Amino acid sequence: MKKYILTSTLAALLTLGGFSAPALAGPEDVVVENAWSRASIGMNRPGAAYMTIRNTGDEPVTLIGLTTPLAMMPEIHETKTNAEGVSSMNPAGEIAIAPGESVALEPGGLHAMLMRLQELMTEGDTFPLTLLFEDGGEVTVEVPILRNRRAGARGLMRRRAILGYGAAGVGAVALMLFVGWWQVDGPGGPEPVGQRPVALTEMDFRLTDHEGNAVGPETLIGRPTMAFFGFTYCPDVCPTTLSDISGWLDDLGNEADEMNVVFITVDPERDTVETMAEYVGYFHPALRGWTGPEEQIARVADGFRATYEQVPTESGDYTMNHTASVFLFAASGRFVTMIDYHEAREFAVPKIRRALAEEMEGAT
Repeated sequence: MKKYILTSTLAALLTLGGFSAPALAGPEDVVVENAWSRASIGMNRPGAAYMTIRNTGDEPVTLIGLTTPLAMMPEIHETKTNAEGVSSMNPAGEIAIAPGESVALEPGGLHAMLMRLQELMTEGDTFPLTLLFEDGGEVTVEVPILRNRRAGARGLMRRRAILGYGAAGVGAVALMLFVGWWQVDGPGGPEPVGQRPVALTEMDFRLTDHEGNAVGPETLIGRPTMAFFGFTYCPDVCPTTLSDISGWLDDLGNEADEMNVVFITVDPERDTVETMAEYVGYFHPALRGWTGPEEQIARVADGFRATYEQVPTESGDYTMNHTASVFLFAASGRFVTMIDYHEAREFAVPKIRRALAEEMEGAT
């Protein structure tokens, strides 16, 4: 049996850089890189950790489990988003890694689900996470805990950037943006007939925001709106998307003040007004949390053409499958477009500015 543990010296050096240093399982074995996690929001919600696992050896390895003193039930889970934009999450089981290959644990895909936390995950701290392999080998890595606001896939793991290198670089970027517009919002994009949200002016629902105020579709009329459906016990898709939204709003600067930004729960059983108030406080201050009776949640979801369902888990609890896209509406209440889950920042922010531009055109 092999056991390879990241030394405290290497872990300390790596944590200073914002990521964990590689945990080496020998020159021809397993390497764990870029491990990170988000600060938890309370003790009752599960956490998640992400990393890249590389097999540098000559034989396949199979990841069969996890262990950590931080959580009583750590498991590998996988989030999948279907063609309709609905995300679901399930245990992933064993993960085989072929020689020379790697497996990425990242937001919106495979991830280490940390259930039944034993202590708060606090920004700036680290915790040990041990990966268990079929041959009895183990790899332990110190995982740094990052803040929620900018800890999404685009914020830290991918660090997307558009870099121009002369005329060729600028031309390539311009072509990429044009192709993206053509396929998503331009003539080349699909028209989701029958699934297109109705105008806000045609909706009828009554909810409560995280400050206890009564809200409805009329609350959103007069300013562009960005809305997202989710639930506060979601460990992966929801904090990733809300972190992305926070980043987009930061990019917009003062323009963000002209928008309604709403997080609508699909889990009103657990997401009370008080729960929503605590949760949205971890993200951009423009974000509003909305909750209400189940029948009213169903009415607003129907108007948005969003879907959700409660799914029982093996632990006896439940999770929620739900639409993972972000909805954009003009100030008039007309539906403008959607931002797909995992859509790149360079496409998402122009879409938001498009909704803002329609507000300005309507005011002239």
